[in-house]
Amino acid sequence: MQPIEPKTSKKGRFFALGCGGCAFIALITIIGSAWFFVGFGMNVFAGQVRGELHDNPVIIEYLGRIESFEMKMMASISVEGEDEFVFRAEGTKDSGIITAICITIDSDTEQVTSGTLQISSGEIFDLFEYTGQLEEDF
Repeated sequence: MQPIEPKTSKKGRFFALGCGGCAFIALITIIGSAWFFVGFGMNVFAGQVRGELHDNPVIIEYLGRIESFEMKMMASISVEGEDEFVFRAEGTKDSGIITAICITIDSDTEQVTSGTLQISSGEIFDLFEYTGQLEEDF
């Protein structure tokens, strides 16, 4: 007597592939949406910090007027404090890396309580211990 082989349905196979494909598309959509909203939130946050620092004497002295300002997410994750963030700034005079401790005041306001600026030459300056003379033409 020969064993009876089970019949496989092509409809069941296509149904399983269709469900798996839909699940994959849904997963990719969720991940993409989360990435978009996190990125959007970080841009809003960076804009608030930029507004807080735009008239900082150290920034004006060494970078000039800020032309671009963006948060460096991976660098911010790797720093020690949970309120410490890293930004890349380009100004009319130079570019640099700003490491700042930021405190949320309300949904529209971030306060930078301390920080440093490292300019392209490698020099590091404290953002809140300015000892130079501010140039008016920047």
